[in-house]
Amino acid sequence: MLDRQVEVLSQTLRTVEAQIQTRTTQVRKRRNGLCSINRLSVEVLVEIFSFVSEGIEFPVRTDYYVWLARLSRVCTLWAAIIDQAPTLWTILFDTQDPRLVDKIIAKAGNCPLSVSVGRSSWSRPAPESFLDKLVPLTYRWEAAELIMKVDDKDYLQGYLKESSAPKLKTLHIQVVSRRGSRPIDLFRGGTECLQELVLSGTSVPWSSPLLSRLQILRISSICMAEAPRTIKLIQILTQCPDLSELAIHQCYILEPDTSDDLPAPSLPHLRILEL
Repeated sequence: MLDRQVEVLSQTLRTVEAQIQTRTTQVRKRRNGLCSINRLSVEVLVEIFSFVSEGIEFPVRTDYYVWLARLSRVCTLWAAIIDQAPTLWTILFDTQDPRLVDKIIAKAGNCPLSVSVGRSSWSRPAPESFLDKLVPLTYRWEAAELIMKVDDKDYLQGYLKESSAPKLKTLHIQVVSRRGSRPIDLFRGGTECLQELVLSGTSVPWSSPLLSRLQILRISSICMAEAPRTIKLIQILTQCPDLSELAIHQCYILEPDTSDDLPAPSLPHLRILEL
């Protein structure tokens, strides 16, 4: 009889504890809902959350999704907003688990994408599985970072040479362990929105459409084999009348022929010049 009473009381206690836990969770959710930041609109919160993606050199940071996961654990409201906001799921790295890549592409909907290839894998080219998924989506690329060893230039060029990237605004290309080699030829299909081009350790063909209508141009560590002639560099500047930033570091530039006509380019918006 006594054992039966103890069992009933224990069951009642467990039920009460569960109810207390439920009510406590409800109170916490209600309290979080009354916080000043949670009274902002969903659109404003998504904009705030997007700031965790900002990188120092490239527009995105490699630990972006780590920070996004931390934000999701703050409260259920934030977790729901983050899960349902396509603009927060637009950053892709070739070092990510392939299943995560599929998840991100699905969650991003039709939003523009930021793609980083090779940042943490200089010893190997980007996985074919990653490029097979992302190259058909170059029409959605808004920012791209391509880091490679010199021996991998042909590998990436094979994927991207004829691609079109009509929304691409920022393109960073870097070759590590460089030595004299030919330029890398990419995006012949067009990049009509390109505003920022950064070349390090390699060049593109100096007549490439990539080198027109730019607002930011940074070139560094170009070897003699890929060096432009002075006249070609001036022609590039002439094709970029809205250029606001020009940086050229550790680059060979071939002297002009005596027959070269060297007109002075007009750059009325230039604010930063580094030579």
